[in-house]
Amino acid sequence: MKKNSNVDFKMSDLPKNRKELFFDIFKNQTRALIFLAMVAFLIVLPFILVRYYNLLSIDGIIESNLQDSEKQSRIQEMTLYTSLICLVLCILASIFSAGIFRIIKQLSFNEGFLFGPSFLKGIKENIKDFSVTFLIIGLVNLLVEMVTIRFAFSNSLIYYLLKAIFVLIIIPIILTSLVVCSIYSDKLIKKIFVSVTIFFKYLHLILLAYLIVVAPLLVMIIPNTFIQLFYPMIYAMLYLPFAIIIFYLFVNHCLDKLINQKSFPELYQKGLFH
Repeated sequence: MKKNSNVDFKMSDLPKNRKELFFDIFKNQTRALIFLAMVAFLIVLPFILVRYYNLLSIDGIIESNLQDSEKQSRIQEMTLYTSLICLVLCILASIFSAGIFRIIKQLSFNEGFLFGPSFLKGIKENIKDFSVTFLIIGLVNLLVEMVTIRFAFSNSLIYYLLKAIFVLIIIPIILTSLVVCSIYSDKLIKKIFVSVTIFFKYLHLILLAYLIVVAPLLVMIIPNTFIQLFYPMIYAMLYLPFAIIIFYLFVNHCLDKLINQKSFPELYQKGLFH
């Protein structure tokens, strides 16, 4: 038999670390990335529209001829309504996220899959934990918004402190818990505990990965219509899928060091070749 001259695959081409794995995904999983981009856009779009409507409404209240006390009351009402809508959207987003996190898991483990069946299986496997986790983030967001809005008018330090805790601690822990939930089958409370442990034990790695996810959003401090409305859509489609994969790989690395090497050897450095 003749050797197939079209085969240019080498064992040395296989990813040996997670940096190489990311670029392998980027190079060879174009269809999967496009699929993730479309789903990410569908998940994020309602939040973008609700946020933009809230910004327009608050701007309208501020520019109105109402007394300051009435303005504050109206803004608090608008913040409450927006947060409640986001709470409902979080529950809906958990359904799609449960599916795409299974696909991201299979990408990070270098496994083959079919988009439709894998997405639906992910929803079936993860929906319980994801719906509770997204409900938690929605409720925490509601609580933080309603508390901080009372301090925003006085430009209090408490406003910035609570916002910082939410953005720099709670959200990274929630993101980490989504990765953990998509990999292990255990009680949710135990998965959250593992996520908190990972966050504080590998703080520098998790915050670095989280910074990669959110850094482009710093542009949104600019009060421009395009940036506030259309930039997040571009971010969701062209950047977010890659950023979430990077975050997933970072958490996988931490899980290898914390749990997998001793307790789950079949998951240790899964997807890598030596």
